[in-house]
Order: sequence, then C-alpha cells, then structure tokens
Amino acid sequence: DLLTASKHTTQQQHRLELQLHIYDYDKATEDDFMGLVTIPVDPLQQESAKWYSVEKGVQGSGLYCRNAKGKIQLSVAAVGRQMRDMSRGMQKHLQHSQITVGLAW
Repeated sequence: DLLTASKHTTQQQHRLELQLHIYDYDKATEDDFMGLVTIPVDPLQQESAKWYSVEKGVQGSGLYCRNAKGKIQLSVAAVGRQMRDMSRGMQKHLQHSQITVGLAW
C-alpha cells in the first residue's frame, strides 16, 4: 500500500505517473509484494474510474512478483497543492489515511 510518484522526462513532454504497490496481508508472516500498477496523472483530466493492469515489477528487486496478474479499478484525481515541507526523496504519510506519498524525479 505504498504510493510513489515519479516524473519521466522525454524530449517532447513531461509525464507524471503514480505507482501503486500491492501487498497481501499476513498476520503470522511478512506481507508479500503482489504486483504494482502504474497510473498516468494528467492534472487537466477529470476524475473517473478506470481499470489498470497489475504489473510484475522489476525482477531482482524486492518489488517483483512472478505471478502478478489481473486488473484493479481505481479513481484518481490530481489536485494541485504546494507542500513546502517535502523535497526530493522524502516520503510523507497522509493524515487520516493509509497512503504514503513519495517524491522523486
């Protein structure tokens, strides 16, 4: 349940995307990484529910699941707000939420 943001730069455009890391929940053992979802973020797009494919992740890293598959329906809205206390590489737990936001580029 970790949400990270990354900004990919090409010669033609800047693209912002979120990565949702999916884990199972185990009481007796450590939670297992089950896959990830990459969500393109367009600040001009209206909020709407969409289906996203679950990806395996990066092989050889702690974020890889050989059997990752399926789809997840998410609704995402981009709201611009300045966060003065965040800088590159930091993570912040959102108040009253189970979401952590990371800032990277």
